[in-house]
Amino acid sequence: MEYSLTIIMSNYNQGDLIKRALQSVLNQIVNFKYKIIITDDCSRKDDSVSIIADYVSKFDNIEAIYSQENGGYLVNILRAKKRTKTKYFCLLDADDFWTDERFLQKAFDFLENNPDYAIYESNVYVLPDGVKEDNYKNVKTYVSSKFKTGTYTKDMFVNNKNIPVTQTTGMVFRNTIFCNGIPKVMEDAVGTQAERSFEGDYDRFVMHLKTGKAFYSSEIVGVYRLTKGGIWARLSLSEKYLLNARAFMDYYSFYRSDCGFFAGKAWWNLQRCFEEKKKEIKSLEQVDSLIPDMSADKINSIYAFCYKNRKKINKRKYGLSVKQKLIATIRDLRK
Repeated sequence: MEYSLTIIMSNYNQGDLIKRALQSVLNQIVNFKYKIIITDDCSRKDDSVSIIADYVSKFDNIEAIYSQENGGYLVNILRAKKRTKTKYFCLLDADDFWTDERFLQKAFDFLENNPDYAIYESNVYVLPDGVKEDNYKNVKTYVSSKFKTGTYTKDMFVNNKNIPVTQTTGMVFRNTIFCNGIPKVMEDAVGTQAERSFEGDYDRFVMHLKTGKAFYSSEIVGVYRLTKGGIWARLSLSEKYLLNARAFMDYYSFYRSDCGFFAGKAWWNLQRCFEEKKKEIKSLEQVDSLIPDMSADKINSIYAFCYKNRKKINKRKYGLSVKQKLIATIRDLRK
């Protein structure tokens, strides 16, 4: 049987929610064949494995990957992406679900008829902890209503135009990258500081935008559960900005072009990180742990990237020169 689309579902101890996610897939009304790859990251705290095995036994188009040890989100997802050879693919995490039964068909039809597009995306609801599942229509959406249905391009992105990037639940991709295997920059990121740069919806959007245009539909097609214990939600603001700075440096490693843009975005986020850290720090020791000595052999890799490309960074947009700003920041933090 030839499948046109692969749905990757990552699971880690989501036995109480995965049935809703899977049912929202099986409810999709489509005229093409799709397969589901459930990749479980060594769930041991609930009945996830038995639930997954039950679905695999009942549906020929569902396969599972089980891990004997917890590898983390990126490792878990890459296992499935290595097996994804279909023309299109998408991800639906085990704690999220689709509400529009024709979402996949709409995405499929658009991408089939528009070969120069690599991304089809729609808006989703954000369901916070404590809000009942059936009340999802009363919560906020992930993408602001200011963004209208339309086309968005790589040129718009690298020229700092605002682009809607929805959450994973609302994205479908033309398989322009993983059909040829996992990019080296992602393989090399596993187990390093760069790992977090390739774990989310933003990196998939940015990488695929290099290969084709994106079409955004303002329709709301699913629900993303925002949990307090989530990987991103539990971080401080300074940690989030630091991860963003690192991510833009790593995206450049994939693009290998538009260095001024990626260095500028990395530098902007690094400055925001320092500003938030000023509010969070309690002692000199914490400052020293964030900002190393200024000797060349100890410079933070993100700063080194920004400094190396300082002449390409738009000073009017991003402020003082890289070296001046960093020295001033260290001086302020140590007062």
